[in-house]
Amino acid sequence: MQMEMKDNFVCVECGRKAKSIFKRYENGITKLSRCVYCGHLVDEYTELDGVLVFLNLLLHKIQAFRHLIYNRTFTNHKKWLFLYMLTDIYSKWCFISKWRCKEKEQSEMEKWNDFMTNYFLMLTIVTLCEYITQTIVALCLIKSIAVKNGYHNLSMEKIVQVLIISQYGRLFNMAVAIWSSDDYLFFMLAQCLIFTTSVQSFRVLLSRSSMLVSMVTSVISLATSFLVAMVAQYHFISL
Repeated sequence: MQMEMKDNFVCVECGRKAKSIFKRYENGITKLSRCVYCGHLVDEYTELDGVLVFLNLLLHKIQAFRHLIYNRTFTNHKKWLFLYMLTDIYSKWCFISKWRCKEKEQSEMEKWNDFMTNYFLMLTIVTLCEYITQTIVALCLIKSIAVKNGYHNLSMEKIVQVLIISQYGRLFNMAVAIWSSDDYLFFMLAQCLIFTTSVQSFRVLLSRSSMLVSMVTSVISLATSFLVAMVAQYHFISL
């Protein structure tokens, strides 16, 4: 991600539009601009390291979400989607392998290992269907809410960008699959992180909507994709 050269920045503190993030003086000095509405720096996150920005995302600071959604150019959509899919596929594969291997006798393990290799390909299809479903549902919901609240210029690209940012919690699925115990406590915590970041992202995107609207949008979007994934996985496991 990189700074975007445009005129529609927003103040990360109050969420109102700003003409610029930096102000250049005649002597060549460049300083961060202040918001004409609230008096705070328009975007102090431009001078922070990426790790610090990520930590602020983990803390669910709305300023960090505004910085990424409005004041940055998101150029790696495909790379992030591929990374999310890879972690999701691997984590599902690990969980199902542990669960089903407990039910297998030693004599059946060789056949089971061959099956799990093919099952990895099935999980790829399942995850792809899950992502497509979630994207379509979220696009329809957010677009309808945006139009109702007067955001007629909200682009599909911006919505997809917000969806990608809101799903960074999926990266923790890899760690959960590798290091967690057999229970699903840590897995559920990762899902809670995905939900809360989705709510915060939709709050930033739909600034005129209430917290309840953002929560309902997140629940419907995530629940739909979860149901699609569960139905597809159950079908393949039953084969």
